[in-house]
Amino acid sequence: MLNLLVLDFDQTIISPHTFQALQKEEVRIRQEIAKSKMTFNSAAEQEQYIQDKIAAYMSKQLEQKLFNINHPQLLRALIQNALDNDDDVAIASFTKYPAAVLAALKFMGLPEEYISKIKLACYLPEAADQKAYGKNKHILGLMQDTEYDKVILVDDDVNNITTFEQAGLGTVILAENAATDSSYLVDAAGNLEVNLELSSKTAAAASVAEPAKQTIKDDDDMKLLELLYPTVDKSKPNWLRNDDNSISLAIPRTEQSDIKKLGVLLSHIQACIPDNESKVMLNKISSGGTVIKISSAVITECAQAYKQMVKASDKLRQLPGGSKYAWATKANADGTVCISLQTPCKGEDIKELEAFFKQVQKALGENDAEATLVTSSRDKDAKVIRISIKGTNMLAEFEPEEKLKKGAPSVPTNASSSKNNRF
Repeated sequence: MLNLLVLDFDQTIISPHTFQALQKEEVRIRQEIAKSKMTFNSAAEQEQYIQDKIAAYMSKQLEQKLFNINHPQLLRALIQNALDNDDDVAIASFTKYPAAVLAALKFMGLPEEYISKIKLACYLPEAADQKAYGKNKHILGLMQDTEYDKVILVDDDVNNITTFEQAGLGTVILAENAATDSSYLVDAAGNLEVNLELSSKTAAAASVAEPAKQTIKDDDDMKLLELLYPTVDKSKPNWLRNDDNSISLAIPRTEQSDIKKLGVLLSHIQACIPDNESKVMLNKISSGGTVIKISSAVITECAQAYKQMVKASDKLRQLPGGSKYAWATKANADGTVCISLQTPCKGEDIKELEAFFKQVQKALGENDAEATLVTSSRDKDAKVIRISIKGTNMLAEFEPEEKLKKGAPSVPTNASSSKNNRF
């Protein structure tokens, strides 16, 4: 049984949509050629030069995480296992930069022996053809001279999906929200009857081909930033360590709503370092996107803010009745950040919480307004305690054993609650 898996490129294999950025880069390259009066032996030689430059640009954007491969491990397993199963794999894309597509596959970690087997149909159709036929002409060209038992198109574009389905060419899978939802890859694997784990053969090949990546050390420097990121986006953070030891961050899409998310995240980071908020900012980049750039000094301050949260949560557990509560970061609608009960209290537990809240206010003294007992945003019948960054810093330096009355009943430690503490 011979199957053909046809994958779209932009917004299916890679995010965000890269074509316009590649076009701009081509314009820049051609201007550079003209300015430098570079000469070529033929038009074909010049075209190859441009394709090579575009491929290098693609690799650089991927390295800087301004472009991102969607679910690279699953995608690599799907492609490699399909090819090992003697199925054909193709990429059909409305682009004139096939070299950039190949560069992305290489960056993803696909070994050359697999890349060489992938069929490419990468060219721009006439505008009328694109609307009327979608990618059908691309795919029919891929099917030429081969009789397939099953043809599967995976694409994020509804028109491409609809025209393919109406032509009766095969099975369709809509790659909706591909940057964050990998279900389209699961569906494709099911249709091909292959799994999404690398076989021993493909895993060995992938280990050789895996590109070197800069990784961010998982220590206190990053923990606060890792806690704040999910408050604006559920995808995996794309942190990049720069040569000057600063960190850049880009959400893996470039729509206006996502730039706004970066702005919200920026305000959350600034709220945690109120005396130095001007040191972290949004930067425009050459490809038209926006990133947060965090200097090494600010990273150190974020690490200190995280340590203060840890210390404060430890001190809170030492208060009478405090050992049963776990704490987490909370980003408020006004851009401020606080620590909040990880689990809201309901019913009879609220009375106990109110008694504990008085202990928190007592610990804060004249600054007791930095702690509030409020209705949970998730459940109107539940309550939580929230403590501002200022209050958190005060509690971090609070010494319960010096302030609390002697002979206060000790409260047994609840191991299960402290174990799940976010700090």
